[in-house]
Parts: sequence; C-alpha cells; structure tokens
Amino acid sequence: MKKKTSLSNNGCQQSFQNKEKIHYVHPVLYNHHHPINIKLIGVGGTGCMVLRELGRINVALQKLERPGIHVIACDPDVVSESNVGRQLFLENDIGKNKAVSAISKINRVWGTSWIAEPIKHEHVFPEQNPSIIISCVDSVEARRQIVESYQTGNPVTKNAEGTGTAYYLIDAGNGDNFGQVQVMTLREVKQPKKTDYHTLDEIKSVLDIYPKKSLQQDGPSCSLAQALGRQDLMVNSMMANTICVMLWQMLRHNYLMYRGAYINLADLTMRPILLG
Repeated sequence: MKKKTSLSNNGCQQSFQNKEKIHYVHPVLYNHHHPINIKLIGVGGTGCMVLRELGRINVALQKLERPGIHVIACDPDVVSESNVGRQLFLENDIGKNKAVSAISKINRVWGTSWIAEPIKHEHVFPEQNPSIIISCVDSVEARRQIVESYQTGNPVTKNAEGTGTAYYLIDAGNGDNFGQVQVMTLREVKQPKKTDYHTLDEIKSVLDIYPKKSLQQDGPSCSLAQALGRQDLMVNSMMANTICVMLWQMLRHNYLMYRGAYINLADLTMRPILLG
C-alpha cells in the first residue's frame, strides 16, 4: 500500500487528519479453520452473476490453501421467460425457483455443497448467520430490512472464533445503465494499533447514501425485449464484478481503502467511494 508522507514544520510525523484512511477486516475472515460463511440475498440479474464469481473465488482461495467459502443463497422468485438471456438461466429453468436453480448448477460445476433457500430475506436463521451478507435486492426498503435483521442478530449464536456473527454487508443497486456498490460494517470491528494509517472501526451505512426512492426497480417484465428496454444488458455483470472485486480485496488482502464504487455504462466510468 502506498503511503503519503507529510511532515509538519517542526519535523513531526504527519497529523492524524492527513493520514490515509483504512479499514482492516475482522480476523474471522482470515484467521480461522473453516470456510467463510456468505449469504447472498437476491439471485436475480446481479445476484446470479455474483454467484458465478463466488464459485471462482472459492476455488482461488482453496488454491491458496485457504478453507474457501460456503454460500447460502436466498430468493423467493421463480425464473420467468424474460430472465432467460439477461440472467444466467436457461429455458428449462423457467418456473423453477431462482436460488435452487442457480445453486444446483454451481454445486454440479464446482462440487460444492452450497445451500439454496427459496424464501424471502426477512426469514433470518441465527444458526446460519454468515460473516458477510451480499445484498442484490431491488429496493431501499428491502436493504433496510436486511440491515436491521443482521445488526440486531442474536450474538449468542457465534462460536469461539466469532463465526455466526454478520460483520459486513456488500450492497449493490442499479438503474438502467448505472449503479453503485457499497460495503458497510454491521457492527464495530476493532482495528489494530497502526501508526501509518487512520484506521476506521466502522464503515458508514449504505442507507445514509441511498435516497428514499433511488434505484427502485419496476415490476417484472413479460419478455426479454421489454426488460432490455428498462435495463442495459451489461449493467448487472458490471455490478457483480465490482461486488466481487470488493469481496476479493477483503478476503485476499484483509483491508479496504475504499468502501465501494459508482459505475456508469453511459460514459464508461467507474469512480471509487472513499472511506468516510
């Protein structure tokens, strides 16, 4: 990590205010002997593509002699005709639950035993509380419900290593050709005593950034052509890749110097969101 050097007139080290901000992830993400539990909420346009990348992350971690990840995906919706082509579903998936269909494919390809829950995200099972939540839902209200569910989760379910407690939410929301990915802490994460950086115990809630009606999706489309009229074909894959870039940074390098990114396909730009 590149460090800024800024000395005062008397030669003292750089002031606290001038230090680069950083968040070191909770040790449960790298100091353990079990796979990292991740819950993916929403297996639609963005979520199904996140699931595909999670398969790759799992393999990569195992090649690095890490335990990998274990994923629980939940979504109550079924695959419709308009989902084929825009989302990672086939004709023979129509009428099947999205989470079940997507997870079964991943398990067959990678030999995993990940879990599908064909239910709404409001149903929180404390014994399955993950360390990381990935939210790919369509409304601000759904995001609020997710945050409230896991911020007030029962702490007695965690074991000695701290697993069983949700520490992070990675959230994605998009419009027709733009979107944003944000990471937030669901509870305070004590930072190591470092002098080179301004460490942050908490990362600001995504709910403080989304306006009440922002990134709210319309109802389901009847056809792929109609769906493409509302949303660019490539926006979901861009969102999914950005989510997994943030996740990989957390799992591979154990720190964050940004809390997300703004994406705009119209002018092909991506802007980082600084820690605040």
